Amino acid sequence: MKVLIYIYSFFCSLKLAVFTLSALIILFAVGTFYESAQGRLAAQEVIYRSIVMTLLVSLLALNIIAVMIDRWPWKKRHIGFLLAHFGIIFVIAGSLMTRFYGVDGNLRLALGEKGGELTTSSVFLMVYSSFDAKNLTELYREQVYFFRHSPTQKKPHLVQIGSDILKVNDFYPAATVREDYQAALRGGPALRFQIEGSRVQIVKWMFKPPWMDKVELPLGPAQILLLKSFPSITKEKRKEKSSADLFSIQKGKEIESRPSLLLVPKGNQVQYQLRKSGLQEVKQGVLEIGSVLKTGWMDFQFRLIEYLPKALPNTIFTPQKRANDRTNSAIQVEFKGEKRWMGLNSHLFFFDEDKVYVVAYVNERKSLGFQLKLKNFKVVRYPSSFKAASYESEVQVGQDGMEVVSSAGPIDQQEHNHLISMNHPLKWAGYTIYQSGFEEDDSGKPVASVFAINKDPGRFIKYFGSLLIVLGSFILFFRRNWRSRVKSR
Repeated sequence: MKVLIYIYSFFCSLKLAVFTLSALIILFAVGTFYESAQGRLAAQEVIYRSIVMTLLVSLLALNIIAVMIDRWPWKKRHIGFLLAHFGIIFVIAGSLMTRFYGVDGNLRLALGEKGGELTTSSVFLMVYSSFDAKNLTELYREQVYFFRHSPTQKKPHLVQIGSDILKVNDFYPAATVREDYQAALRGGPALRFQIEGSRVQIVKWMFKPPWMDKVELPLGPAQILLLKSFPSITKEKRKEKSSADLFSIQKGKEIESRPSLLLVPKGNQVQYQLRKSGLQEVKQGVLEIGSVLKTGWMDFQFRLIEYLPKALPNTIFTPQKRANDRTNSAIQVEFKGEKRWMGLNSHLFFFDEDKVYVVAYVNERKSLGFQLKLKNFKVVRYPSSFKAASYESEVQVGQDGMEVVSSAGPIDQQEHNHLISMNHPLKWAGYTIYQSGFEEDDSGKPVASVFAINKDPGRFIKYFGSLLIVLGSFILFFRRNWRSRVKSR
């Protein structure tokens, strides 16, 4: 009995409240500095969602509950005290609901593109195998916390793959990346080229894995396509209903929508075709190293710098002390003695005698249950400046597998557009969709809109708790002020 009384007295003590609040203030202060140095994701994993933070918040909740019980039986004079303390409990409960059941992520859409999956901050390490480089079999999937438990050479993160072991030997919380490729016995074609003109200067690599038929690089009103073979114009103009021809028609539409430079590697040479809108063939030939091709897109010229018929990515990562918009986390992966680096949201390919292993280090993707289509995007810039003053997206919303529906719901099939701007989010199916930013190409033309998507089941519980805290504090202040006036009389 004495032990229970001691425990009860401990949770009711003022010392516990002072200690808990002081520790939380220090932890939040450390988190603020840590976030500015290492980024939001690192701060969430290491501090805000750590075991220490959870224990301190739990101690605070128990302390508040014990103090309220200690005031029993409650009287009229306890109303302000109870409202304020119940409000804190509601805020903590709502925060826990947000922590464990909330959804927070981003969605990127190019103009005319549909999307129904958001990218969250949770990071997963996955390994797949394939015998034909097309059909993948998942061998391993695990959520990883490398910011909190960083792998090292002495304590690597181990993944058992049959009789072999894949190791994650090192981790960079923040690193810059330089894209590069190296010649290999197996792999896909890689081209390094330059696009130059009076308004743009681009030096870039394009790489096509062996199992992909097409890789595209959008350049505003034009595009560059690295293909397995040139598409047939006559076949793409047919409108048959087979799945194969539908794919060809769709592929033709993608080329038809804008002027295109088609590149097809054949052995030790690169063949090209320049096509205008409407799949009209304009010019074709063979590109040589150093040769210059006039594209006809304003004054843009294409220069082939390097060509590797078979190559593998050899991306170079440089660790940085502070995280910023240009940095990302990176890991070093070792498999069968081969060590290679990869960044977040990328893939590595390890070739075996009879199969290929695909290692993915990616953010988790979650289905929204509906589709968003970007119909239009507008950006307004400050006068005499290229800085954006405001920007907005016109979107259509539809259920998975259905056409666009109106805000009234799936029953009303009338087309309805929604406008999402910086201070005017869209609320749909429990999600709040904010306009968070946009992406530009090298010429400064917007190419994609970025949305922040949030689903917070604890939001109204936190709002209600905050209201109780304000109301309780007001009553406490008013009561003390009233009592002081009565005494002065």
